[in-house]
Amino acid sequence: MKLSISTFIASVSATSWPGQAYDGTIYNYCGTKVTLAAESINATCTLDFNGFDFAHISIPGCFSQGKGSNVVECNGIEGVTDPNNLDVTIFWQQELDFDNNLINSTCAEDSDVTLVCESNDMAPSVPMFDNISNNFHARDSEQWNLIQIYGIGSENYAVSLNDALGQPAAISNYTCGLCSSIESVGSNQLTFTVNMDAFSAQLFELVVESDALISQQTSTIVAV
Repeated sequence: MKLSISTFIASVSATSWPGQAYDGTIYNYCGTKVTLAAESINATCTLDFNGFDFAHISIPGCFSQGKGSNVVECNGIEGVTDPNNLDVTIFWQQELDFDNNLINSTCAEDSDVTLVCESNDMAPSVPMFDNISNNFHARDSEQWNLIQIYGIGSENYAVSLNDALGQPAAISNYTCGLCSSIESVGSNQLTFTVNMDAFSAQLFELVVESDALISQQTSTIVAV
């Protein structure tokens, strides 16, 4: 059952801000923070940005498998996701011109951010990432990423972790508190087996150190 688009395009609250740059370096990208009314529990909500591209997006409680760069789907999980709203924070793609002035034509407004939700009448049947927590503005060569995972009662999982451009993120360290085993099988790939606590839990988490910010949109997870 597809729900009416008009239910979702109105925002509960919204704000946008300009980028900041100094001496040829962008320190803060232009961005938008918008809270959208959305009944996402046991549904799939697809966001649209009216043709604008984002550099980074954060939506707590938005679970997905990774659909590709600039493609955002949110599956709500009961007991985790806000049943009424999605809180969306976006940093838009932004460049400098030849005079080192910020180009603002790539900066969207809150009215450019809309979504449509389609009911699934059930919880997701495949493992998914929640919003991946990291520091978008960090200048460090190594980045820490907190990755919440929605499990499906399986013991074994495999992840491929990529940056916002879909390039492999080289993993240098990783931990999983509810895993009985975890190992690297490639520069950006991990396989792990969860213990009985995670097997019966709704969520478990990985903490990963890498050379790039890991993207929820381009990374993948499967049960194996």
